[in-house]
Amino acid sequence: MQTTASRKRKLVKIDTLRAKDTLVSHLLRGLMNSPSLNWFAKIFIKVPLKTLLIVPFVLQTVVVVTLVGYFSYRSGQEAVENLANQLITEVDNRIEQDLNSYLGKAQEINRTNVDAFESGVLDLNDFNALGKYFYRQVQSSKFADVNFGTKEGGFIGAGYGLGNKLDIREIPISDQSKSLSYSVDNQGNRLKLVATLKNPQYNNAAWYLDAAKAGKPIWSSIYTWANVPGRICISASTPVYDPQKKLLGVLGIDLELSQISEFLKKLDYGKSGHIFIIERSGLIVASSQGESSAPIVNGKATRLQALHSREPVIRDITQDLIQRFGNFQAISKTQLFHPSLSQKPFVRVTPYRDDYGLDWLVVTVIPKSEFMAEIHANAHRTLILCSLSLLIAVGTGSFTANWIAKPILRLSRASQAMSKGVWQESLSEDITIAELKVLATSFNQMSTQVKKAFQESETKFSTIFHTTPDPVWIATLAEGKFLNVNESFCQFWGDTPENILGKTSGQLGLWKNIENLHHFKERLINEGSILNFKLVICTHSQQTKTVLISAKVQYLGEQDCLIGVIRDVSDLYDELRLRKQTEIALHKSEAMLLEAQQLAHIGNWDYDVITGKITWSTQLFQILGRDQTLGEPTYEEILRLYYPQDAEQLHQAVERSISTGESYQLELRVVKADGSFQYTEARGKAELNAQGQVIRLFGTTQDITERRQIEDQLRASQHFIEQITELTPNLLYIYDHIEQRNVYINRSVAETLGYSVTAIQSMGANLFPIICHPDDLYLVYQSMQQLDSLQDREFVEVEYRVKNAQGQWCWLYSRDMVFSRTADGRLKQTLGTSQDISKRKKVELALREAEYNLRLANQELEKLVNIDGLTQIANRRCFDHRLEQEWQRLYREQEFLSLLLFDVDYFKRYNDAYGHLLGDECLIKIAQSVQQVIFRPADLLARYGGEEFVVILPNTDIDGTMVIAQRIHTAIQDLAIPHQASKVSNIVTISIGISSLIPTSELSPSNLIEQADQALYRAKQQGRNQSLHLIS
Repeated sequence: MQTTASRKRKLVKIDTLRAKDTLVSHLLRGLMNSPSLNWFAKIFIKVPLKTLLIVPFVLQTVVVVTLVGYFSYRSGQEAVENLANQLITEVDNRIEQDLNSYLGKAQEINRTNVDAFESGVLDLNDFNALGKYFYRQVQSSKFADVNFGTKEGGFIGAGYGLGNKLDIREIPISDQSKSLSYSVDNQGNRLKLVATLKNPQYNNAAWYLDAAKAGKPIWSSIYTWANVPGRICISASTPVYDPQKKLLGVLGIDLELSQISEFLKKLDYGKSGHIFIIERSGLIVASSQGESSAPIVNGKATRLQALHSREPVIRDITQDLIQRFGNFQAISKTQLFHPSLSQKPFVRVTPYRDDYGLDWLVVTVIPKSEFMAEIHANAHRTLILCSLSLLIAVGTGSFTANWIAKPILRLSRASQAMSKGVWQESLSEDITIAELKVLATSFNQMSTQVKKAFQESETKFSTIFHTTPDPVWIATLAEGKFLNVNESFCQFWGDTPENILGKTSGQLGLWKNIENLHHFKERLINEGSILNFKLVICTHSQQTKTVLISAKVQYLGEQDCLIGVIRDVSDLYDELRLRKQTEIALHKSEAMLLEAQQLAHIGNWDYDVITGKITWSTQLFQILGRDQTLGEPTYEEILRLYYPQDAEQLHQAVERSISTGESYQLELRVVKADGSFQYTEARGKAELNAQGQVIRLFGTTQDITERRQIEDQLRASQHFIEQITELTPNLLYIYDHIEQRNVYINRSVAETLGYSVTAIQSMGANLFPIICHPDDLYLVYQSMQQLDSLQDREFVEVEYRVKNAQGQWCWLYSRDMVFSRTADGRLKQTLGTSQDISKRKKVELALREAEYNLRLANQELEKLVNIDGLTQIANRRCFDHRLEQEWQRLYREQEFLSLLLFDVDYFKRYNDAYGHLLGDECLIKIAQSVQQVIFRPADLLARYGGEEFVVILPNTDIDGTMVIAQRIHTAIQDLAIPHQASKVSNIVTISIGISSLIPTSELSPSNLIEQADQALYRAKQQGRNQSLHLIS
């Protein structure tokens, strides 16, 4: 059994532990002034002092040097990556520019050749001229071959053949069994036959078949020359068609892939880098290592897969691409990555595409080793410096630690003895370090004070703890185990200290709700203290009590404990709870009643028959307009508030209710100050005593003025609508879709259609089949079907014809909307209005006929305005308008616009010699002849004035324009119109001025006309009968 002495010893021990914590904390604050060092000391409280003094020097040095080395290494790596990315990007840009230039030029030459053929400059049947033409194109470019193959099997081409010498090859159309190769001079003239190849199949090769099948300019698949298997080429192929869109043949330009490989070799991409181009199928197109994309195997050229390349880097990168993306088709944009290969290379894959079907992948590989040598050297130097710094830090730290630690360790041992209650002799103050000497002196003084304080605090704490009337306890924070309780706590709990101490609150059953325990403990841990924590507990004697707990966390005996005080407030809380519930219920009831009266405009009253006292609610004062500060009125004053007749009616009802107990309900008019009426509904009921006598009347008064006004307005509105429906000239009706009849029609139906209301009703569901025009009946039924899906305020409208009672057809315009629906949402009734639009329809018919005649007249006028009366070609007005249109269009498209301005040579002499009638006939023939030459829809021939004519040629450059000019000269000469008065020929001739340019914002159409006019003037000066273009 625990005695009072033992409890005293325990309290002394607790105070001793508190003093120990205070002393240690004071010593640490004296040693370490900053909060960060205090936190550091708590974490490493069990670590030896020497270690604490040495480790910071070592850690500081290691961390600083390591961070410097790491950031230096990372900075170098980032610089390497930036440099590598920049180099790869520049290389890719160079490759793309070169490919665009090299490949794009081939397609451009093909377009030029097609334009030359279409303009008549190039004759595809003249193989001799074609050979020279192609020869000059090969000389001015880097292409392997320029050629043309006919649909019938003929072939003509110029390029580098056997021995890499420039020659011309031909398969004559007359004999397609062999291909003839000719040596040529510098002008492309054939010198001698140098080789013959039998059974050639040029038009069966990819360059021909791919273009013929596609029907447009394309790139062929990569192929090898049949007679030179080591030459791997790709062809820019363009099909050529006649005006009837029939295939004539294919123009081709062969490009050797080895030239792309040579370009890749010349790029600056590092000593050990690789660049290669592959197709989406994985076949190699070109490589910077000079590896052939189609090596000779058993005498036959075979395309090389990148996976089978002799270059390990190409094989490894290709394998990584397949593993990374699944297949080459999945690479749709530029990819930059670092595959996990031995060389740790930087890799960039860029798709290369053009408008003619090319779809390649350009792969650039630069090993990381190209840049990392210097970075590795820096890392080695950093490691050496770090090691030296570490050795210096350890040596310096050890020396300093021994010097400082000795006196501090003596203080530590003395503090530990004091914490255990062992009071030692004073510490020696003979210390060389000034701060530690002051610390030792302070420790000796504090030791004396603490010893005295311990003795005083024991007496004070014991007295307060055991004499306070409130229950007080001390328990551990972690487990809730009771360490000490006072006598008040034992009385409150109803048990002895021996049965309480050493047990937890859970074992005692202190907490009825475990969640309250968790909440209480959580607040103590977070806040350190808690004040007036409300709790319902069950004591040892099974009494339920409401208490307020206040507690604080205190570190005692090397653990967190809590000191708590309990106040029993059970009686107070029961009384407050009951009172609060009653007040809440009362306030809620009053608020609900007041709100209901305000919403319903209802006031209640009470009349005590015995005492004569009248009581009104606040709302009743507001309804009857009486100031509430005046108090309730008398019975006579109440009667004076009402209209006299209504007051008498109220008085009789009250008297009857008092005498018989009968309830009443009346509508009464209150006379307001301005003389107007306020309508009220008064209700009264009697309360009887045990003897059956009326002792009390009570009831309500409701303001119904607004309701009466609405009823009056509704009656007036109904009367107004009835008058409108009868007076309107429009037909109004309500049709019931369930009963299938008109339930209402106004008299305008009879006035407009001639049918009586009875006749309309008798038709029922057959109304529209009887009176509606057969051609319009489907429109009516279609609009009726739309009614079912209409929303509120939506309507359908329809125009249709009906037969009136006289048998005449008249037009009606109807608008219908939903008037009502059934409870399940089905359409019940529709409201409709119809208007007689017969007169409007007649006017519309006449207007359409007038508009048609006007369009015919305008078309004829437009023709007369834009056609020259003599030659029946476009006149000057039409020319000006068309030139402005084409100028704006070609300005947007940035294409050529050309102009031919010509007149008849010595036409005045022709008129003088042959007369004006023959002169007019001459101009007509010239116009008709030139019109046949200008056959494109966009081209325009116009009479410019007198004997001058002008031709607009959109989308035509100067070469095409010269061809058209020559055709016009030929057409005029073929007319052979005699002109003996001419100085240049005995037949009619013309002179032509030519201008051609691309429209810009700085120029205008007048500049084009002016250039053509100057060229025409110069042509006449130089002898006439010629075409001239001035080069600006």
